[in-house]
Amino acid sequence: MQYIEHKVGELVVSQRKSDGYISATKLTKAYEQQVGKYRNPNQWFEKDRTIEYLELLFSKTGIEVYDLVQKKGEGKSREVWIHPKLAVSFAMWLSPEFEMMVSEWVEQWLFTGQTPTQEPVNLHPYQRVWYERLMMFEQKTTLPKGTWCVFEEIGKLMRKLEAKGAPLHDRATVDGSVGRTWCHWLRKNGSDTDFEQYIHCYPDSRGEQLANIYPYELLGKFHEWLEETYIPEKFPEYVRKLVSPEECKLISEAIGYEIKPIIKRLKSSNSSDNNN
Repeated sequence: MQYIEHKVGELVVSQRKSDGYISATKLTKAYEQQVGKYRNPNQWFEKDRTIEYLELLFSKTGIEVYDLVQKKGEGKSREVWIHPKLAVSFAMWLSPEFEMMVSEWVEQWLFTGQTPTQEPVNLHPYQRVWYERLMMFEQKTTLPKGTWCVFEEIGKLMRKLEAKGAPLHDRATVDGSVGRTWCHWLRKNGSDTDFEQYIHCYPDSRGEQLANIYPYELLGKFHEWLEETYIPEKFPEYVRKLVSPEECKLISEAIGYEIKPIIKRLKSSNSSDNNN
């Protein structure tokens, strides 16, 4: 990853060359050092105006909100990167001087011939996230010979859903649900679950997560368990929390088992009527 380093006082604020994203974390620290005043970025992110701006920027660029505001790392090392257009709005909240400064950074970056937006992908959000994960897996992951992982093997179920036009919420991680339930089933049946792990990469704020690697001798047992136990017994309960009643029907057709939608009860208006 290549960066443009902007000197602000004694600190350096980084900007990614590839997409123009600016480190809001470092920008805030630079402001605090210069002014001697603490600013909590969460206050800006929670403002109604900021939320409205994020929605407008999503509509214009097709970039999901969790990719407009990207969180990298954990704990004290966590760093927040924001889209260049968003960075100008954020700097405006800090001070007029910082607004002018960041505006110039973005303009200079644009003159290099880069573009601040990603091309919208004509896929449902779940499909987009899934395919981005597939691409990152293929680029970054090489499993040891004689092993497999749940993410690779769950593809058949995903293709069933895709073929029926049955999308899931973009934050759904079916492979995560499958992996947890599979390990629980193995332990329940007396198997050792102290498996080797690999780093699985997400294209959003979830970043890098550890996932199990399994030996080939468990592969047949896994698919038998998936078809006979997880899909009919566990998957309906998992997926119904993430989709609409209409989508429940589509997914039911795709997997051959009924997905009962969650019926949300409306709040009673009796209390308000009684006050009249």
